[in-house]
Amino acid sequence: MKNLNFLFLFLIFSCAGTTDLSSTKIGFENEGENTYDITAGEAASTAVVSSFINAVNQRDMETMSNLQFKDIVIYGPQGNIEGVDQHMTAFDGFLKTYPDANWKIKWTMSSNVIKDDVVENWVTTSLLLTFGEGEVNEVVDANIVDGKIKTIYLYTGQQKMNPKESSD
Repeated sequence: MKNLNFLFLFLIFSCAGTTDLSSTKIGFENEGENTYDITAGEAASTAVVSSFINAVNQRDMETMSNLQFKDIVIYGPQGNIEGVDQHMTAFDGFLKTYPDANWKIKWTMSSNVIKDDVVENWVTTSLLLTFGEGEVNEVVDANIVDGKIKTIYLYTGQQKMNPKESSD
């Protein structure tokens, strides 16, 4: 009986130290006059971004399309892209200029922004885009909904670009 009491106490105290990260506040977001809590998100959401980047590097347009909502909006430094069709067209144009482009995930993390009773899941990812002798550091904020990308905010940093010479 003494061993059972010890086991019971061990289980109680070992479980008491477990923290539910989904409710752990890790930051905040200011939007207008409102401030919203940011908590740790679901790690599974990072797999969506990882699968998307793998599809990009493999030039798998079907998988890329399937991982995005049809009405995806991408806010980028060179303008906005609206819809998966426009995104695929822009990507195709980029690859014609930089056919050896490759993206490498440096790090990625998932967080939830809690707006009133609505939870938005965002995956923030740091990428190194290389192409020929050029490279660009990028940060992508992707809103993940039901295993697909709904919205992207794309930020670029230091870059060194050498586009492919045109044979035209």
